[in-house]
Amino acid sequence: MNSLFLVIVTLVAFAFGYRFYAKWLSLDVFQLQNKYSTPAHTRFDDRDHVPAQRHLLFGHHLAAVAAGAVFLGPVVAAAWGWIPAFLWIVAGSAVAAGVYALGSYWLVVRQPLTLWEIARSLIGSWGGPALIVLAVPVLLILAAAGAGFVASLLAAYPTAALPLAGLALVAAALGTFLHGRPEITLAPASIAALLLVVMLLWLFDATSLAFTGALQLDLAGETLFSVDAVSVWLVVVLGYAFFSARAPVWRLIRPRGYLTALLTGFALLGFYAGIAVEQPALVAPPFHEAPDRPGALPWLFLVVSSGALAGFQFLVIHGVTARQLRRVGDARFVGYGGALAEGLLALTALLVATTSFAEADTWSSYFRSVSAANVSGVFKLYVDGYVRIAAGIGLDPDFARTLVVTVAAGLALSTVEAAIRALHRLIPGATEAGDAKGASHRLGTRSLWAVIAAVAVLALADGHGLGGVEAWPLFAPLNLWLAALVLWLVAMALRAGELPFAPVLALAGAASLIGLWASAAQLIAWWSAGETLFFVAGLLATLVSAGAIGRSALALAADYGLRLPGT
Repeated sequence: MNSLFLVIVTLVAFAFGYRFYAKWLSLDVFQLQNKYSTPAHTRFDDRDHVPAQRHLLFGHHLAAVAAGAVFLGPVVAAAWGWIPAFLWIVAGSAVAAGVYALGSYWLVVRQPLTLWEIARSLIGSWGGPALIVLAVPVLLILAAAGAGFVASLLAAYPTAALPLAGLALVAAALGTFLHGRPEITLAPASIAALLLVVMLLWLFDATSLAFTGALQLDLAGETLFSVDAVSVWLVVVLGYAFFSARAPVWRLIRPRGYLTALLTGFALLGFYAGIAVEQPALVAPPFHEAPDRPGALPWLFLVVSSGALAGFQFLVIHGVTARQLRRVGDARFVGYGGALAEGLLALTALLVATTSFAEADTWSSYFRSVSAANVSGVFKLYVDGYVRIAAGIGLDPDFARTLVVTVAAGLALSTVEAAIRALHRLIPGATEAGDAKGASHRLGTRSLWAVIAAVAVLALADGHGLGGVEAWPLFAPLNLWLAALVLWLVAMALRAGELPFAPVLALAGAASLIGLWASAAQLIAWWSAGETLFFVAGLLATLVSAGAIGRSALALAADYGLRLPGT
């Protein structure tokens, strides 16, 4: 089959989804009206709560939620054939992720409370603990895995280091220039900044900035710790994240995310133009089962989260981006539109995975052993595939390689920034302390250092800076349960506001069943493999999440006169 057909189907589905489905959700379900104030205005502090023009916020939102997994998950999922992954990317983005992001913005804007307070007010005593039990490890693993991913990219592709640093400097200048200026300056400033970044890519696409060699600590012949290029880059990334988290959003994190999103759009344009010109055929079969691999379901929902339904996005929206929403009506463009843009990113990974081989036997041989644990190998396939497709429109291979690595590292870095910022917000009083002076300010700084230290400990747990990546199997079911729980929160909030909640409730029920199914399969796998720590943590999260969701279902049933015996 011609790969261009999948692109056309996706674009048509996304266009109809945004034009009709998102409009119906915005006007009839969530009833987004600009007459309501947003926390960006009611709590304006020129630090975290700062109104942003919707295109600026869209870019920041997309960069913060895309994560590195959007390039990896669809490649791994292609091992089950292209149809399951394609259907989940399209439906997951247009239906599940779109509703999830839009509902998350609506919930946070209408109830600008802490996570604990939101969950407790809507679900009851189980709600707060359940949400925090999921939120803390999800954000911690997300930040550690993202930082490790960025560090590994900079170590493997040193030509991306200078462009990534240059992008941050240009973004800082862009943020300073835009702050306090009228909206009309955004377009020309954005064009100038993007052209400058592209020029930096062209200038430095063959210039490496690398750390070489390694320092090992041995005891009695056993290596206790090894400091290599990945570990050094990890320290650099976390140092940058600390500085970014202390700065106001308008100074660095927002303009850097926005500029990264613009560069992502440039890279997507090159990719899909190459698809249109080359029109490569799909080598992968529609469905595929390997004798030594489990079936697609329910594992597909765990492998492909970014680019479909990702629970952590609510935490980013609550802790970072919703605080910048200028108008309530912008949630459709930022939230639902961001879900569609992320779906287009995920589709590039699927197309690379299904068109990068000369024949089906070669494809089958490669995907017989492909694994999400092999991050470097999976991403190398993506990079090589992008370079090959972009060559169809004449992009220089060195430039294309540096471009796609810079985009991937930039998106992952934005997710790290957002995760650390959101994790810091979970510490009681951290936000107020960060805005204060003297002793209170020092308390906020120390709490941020504690967050950075926790992320560093997890990332370095394997001795090579990839501890967060090794913890990703635990992240996947927690992320899915978080999505289900948040959908229940949105449904309960709609019900409390006497708004139509059936569409969200149906999705919440489906997500809960998928979460239960996927968690059961994962727990069995952990038990069989002797992964005791993962098994205990996963079981705890499953019990707490299922308990909170069960309480929600019982409360909702009671409203309609349905009660279980003895309740």
